[in-house]
Amino acid sequence: MKKRSFALLGASFFIGLTKDIKSITAPKTKVSLPIFYAGHWLFYDELSHRHHNLDISSDLTIRIDERALNGEVERLDERELSFLDEYGFHLRIDANDQGPISLFDEADNRTYPIKLAPIKEPSEPKIEDED
Repeated sequence: MKKRSFALLGASFFIGLTKDIKSITAPKTKVSLPIFYAGHWLFYDELSHRHHNLDISSDLTIRIDERALNGEVERLDERELSFLDEYGFHLRIDANDQGPISLFDEADNRTYPIKLAPIKEPSEPKIEDED
């Protein structure tokens, strides 16, 4: 009987120890959802043959081609940001585990793949010679 008790005690200790190790090694922090969607994104409209900019700020202000969209966020989770504009049309930004991947525009009934815009390095100011 004592051997069984010691075996159960040992197994319980081992299970508790592995749970503690997992909690130490697995990060519990997640990026906040507004930050997850925030960024400067690019998409291409094949019908008009135009490239467009999509900017989402950390306060979820949305701009397309430098024009702010008036409206409100209706849904925000790990897979979707849904925005209702002032005209009653939805913009939906879909995401996967890495970040936003597409933009659905209800006004055009079209989905555009989006990609993160490359970060531009600040240019150094030119110093003119005073000869």
